[in-house]
Amino acid sequence: MRLIPYHTRLAWKSLRRDPGLSATIVIVLAAAASIFSTALIHYLRLYGPLPSLSPTLHQVEIPVDDRTLRLAFIGSAAAPIRLAARTRVSFPDYQVLASSRIPAHQMATFRSRLWIAADGGAAPAAPASSDGACSRNARFADAELFAMFAQRLRWGAPWSHDDETAGRPRVVLSRRLNDDLFAGADSTGKTVRIDGRPYLVKGVLADDPPVTAEWDPAAAGGGQDAVYLPFAEHQGLQAWPETPYFLSPVGPHHADLLASDAVFAWCVATSWACFARWARRAARCSGARSSRRRSCRPRPPRWAR
Repeated sequence: MRLIPYHTRLAWKSLRRDPGLSATIVIVLAAAASIFSTALIHYLRLYGPLPSLSPTLHQVEIPVDDRTLRLAFIGSAAAPIRLAARTRVSFPDYQVLASSRIPAHQMATFRSRLWIAADGGAAPAAPASSDGACSRNARFADAELFAMFAQRLRWGAPWSHDDETAGRPRVVLSRRLNDDLFAGADSTGKTVRIDGRPYLVKGVLADDPPVTAEWDPAAAGGGQDAVYLPFAEHQGLQAWPETPYFLSPVGPHHADLLASDAVFAWCVATSWACFARWARRAARCSGARSSRRRSCRPRPPRWAR
């Protein structure tokens, strides 16, 4: 501390003696600090902080042939996202995995875009239609998602397996959507309308969903999830997935999509021993496509390791 006045006088003399060099040094240091801060903020936004997940979580991969994937995008300005093609499965493959009952815990999920409004006409704080509904990201998932990926709820609880079996219309809202529709108040027990259909709010998340969600890493950059619905509800809502990969021609109806080999669902299970049997079952039922496991936690970029 005693040397601070001495070094301050030296810095002032250097600045007066060569102001050009001193200004250049200050600008370079400021630019370096800005670049580092920007990179750090971007890294924290995408990769942290993350909840501690069980090391037994594994995700099934049934890779799509590269040639088939390239042919599917002929004539399109888009390009295939290889992470999505590698980490997602078709609906028939999902049915095979879900019906096996091999893992103690398993879930599947995909995302769609639906119109959401508070029942009673409350206007959301977002671009909306004439009836007060706004288009948001809706995620269809099994109830296991919240426990398997350590998602905390501020109010209420996730829907139960009994709710899924009975087909009860239940949803969990993100914190931001709850702020928009209900001014941040406890909305459990209230009703929201999704594509015109009423759903009872069972819970509200405590934290904002991550930009890079561990339950669907290929969806990063497409906006955060706003509402969570039971996986089977996509059939009643006729919801089309956000980015399906059509490997062969598909008819115009929702049933045509579910019967096709279009890749859009993400599946995860607990326990490697159970997963190995689970993956072998998928491989036998998917013809030439093979299966392998992948840890659920995404790896940070090389520069951040």
